[in-house]
Amino acid sequence: MIAEIEDKEIKQIYQTSIIQQTAYWSEVKRLQGVTSKAFNFKTKIADLYVDSEDSAYFIGDLLILIQAIDQEHSIAYVPYGPEIEPSVENQGYFLEQLSESLRSCLPKTAL
Repeated sequence: MIAEIEDKEIKQIYQTSIIQQTAYWSEVKRLQGVTSKAFNFKTKIADLYVDSEDSAYFIGDLLILIQAIDQEHSIAYVPYGPEIEPSVENQGYFLEQLSESLRSCLPKTAL
């Protein structure tokens, strides 16, 4: 997998100007009946950017909202996140791998 995932407390989310990726937004959505989960992720910088040979890692986080759509199913989404934007050529692969890494951390009923 391209990203290593680690569960974290909502209150520990990094500060950002993207309000939909904040602990405050998690609380707003909780009042609307939506649950949240927060995660740190770690990925090699070389896996994010074309022609990069940087062996360092990028460490970021994201807030996932989980909203019931009926009694048996829910949707899980990351509003306006993650903050990192890989090279255009790597965006699809990165998001696919990040999604696959997160899958086991989400409810089995999540679409």
